[in-house]
Amino acid sequence: MRIAEIRSSLSGINKVLSGLEEQHKLELREAEHSGYIRGCKDSVKPILPHPCDGPLYEDWDEGDYVMKVVEEVGEMAEAYRLYNLSRDDPAYDNLGRELVDVITACISTLEALDFNAADRERMYQEVNDSNAKRDDGRRFKHE
Repeated sequence: MRIAEIRSSLSGINKVLSGLEEQHKLELREAEHSGYIRGCKDSVKPILPHPCDGPLYEDWDEGDYVMKVVEEVGEMAEAYRLYNLSRDDPAYDNLGRELVDVITACISTLEALDFNAADRERMYQEVNDSNAKRDDGRRFKHE
């Protein structure tokens, strides 16, 4: 049963991550247009999520990490529900933090599966390239 739960959750996780990646690209473009990083784009290093790999997780296996992603997606969905009801700043900020928790849990899972930062960067590029071509190129905004 655990494998079935993991598989059914992965589909939703993939959708969340795709949306987060697109949002990140949009925010970078907005920052560039606003002049925040114009002229120094190559020297600005984004803050990247750090995998949770400390002593607390020494006895975790890959399944534990995947279930943590599922847990965090559930918390994010609840945060979205609350934000959708109130549309206030605290709920909005909480939703953002829960989304970052999902990303961190995913990065931690990738790390537990021995995908290092270089592997992840390569996969990001592969997914970006693939998504740019899919659906007649309509997945990404074009300027």
